[in-house]
Amino acid sequence: MSPAAQVRREGDALRLDGLLDRAAVASTWASLRPLLDGVRSVDARGLSGVDSAGLALLAELAAMG
Repeated sequence: MSPAAQVRREGDALRLDGLLDRAAVASTWASLRPLLDGVRSVDARGLSGVDSAGLALLAELAAMG
C-alpha cells in the first residue's frame, strides 16, 4: 500500500505526493486549505495513485483556480 497523500507548498505551486484515495481526501483537503492563497498550479506528478474521490478533489482545485 502506498502512503497517504502529502501536500506541501513550493513557491506558487502545491505539490501532492503519495496515494490520493477516499481514505486520504478529507485529511488532504484539511492540509491544503491553509496553503491555497496565491497558488497558481498543482503538481500531481508525485501521486502514486488516484481514485474517484481523489479526482474529485483535484477537480475542485482546478475549479478554484
